[in-house]
Amino acid sequence: MAVFLTVDSPEVVAVGSRSGPGRPVTREVTAKPSTTWIVGPPSLSPYYIPSSSYNSLDHQGGSDQEPIHLYYGNTQKPFVDPTPMPNDVPKVSELGVSSAPLKSASFYIGSFCKPYSEDFMLCKAEDQNPEHCLKEGRRVTRCAQEAITKIKAACLDEFTSHWKCLDRNNHGFEFCRKPENDLNACLFQKLQFKKEIPGSPSGQVPIHEKKNPIYGPIQR
Repeated sequence: MAVFLTVDSPEVVAVGSRSGPGRPVTREVTAKPSTTWIVGPPSLSPYYIPSSSYNSLDHQGGSDQEPIHLYYGNTQKPFVDPTPMPNDVPKVSELGVSSAPLKSASFYIGSFCKPYSEDFMLCKAEDQNPEHCLKEGRRVTRCAQEAITKIKAACLDEFTSHWKCLDRNNHGFEFCRKPENDLNACLFQKLQFKKEIPGSPSGQVPIHEKKNPIYGPIQR
């Protein structure tokens, strides 16, 4: 089944898939006047089109044709937090990094911010109400921001090489030991950071300090 769509005004036609009903789509293109669009089956590549952007739809297919999915309204509205924090709660910016840089810096953040993290966890154990530990949580966030800022200032190239390697290799540390060693050496020398891996056997060389690691299949 295909849908032939004629656009009579230069509006934005959103194209892509969504993760749930009413979610914004992943990509958009600008439709020119009198342009005909061929829309594939929704199960393969659904198109979400504001109702005012078309003047004719010609459905081609048999009795088993799938309906076109229409998304009405603006698909690019900025997100607005429906439950913002009260004004009397101090504002703290997010870390501003994605998962790969955060994983690259995770052990250093854990070591650098250990006192604040432990205080936060003790607070959480006292009371499961999220409001009870907002102050302790802000301290952890500020400490993590400081750690990442220091890492970028001292070892930006090594840090970038490591997190990009993680990003290319499904976040697997075992595939990125060379850039990890370079980052370790830089941070140990310039910032005297420590890297402690929880659960490492005592009396043995930590995995990230082994000179000749043995790689093999891992069964999970």
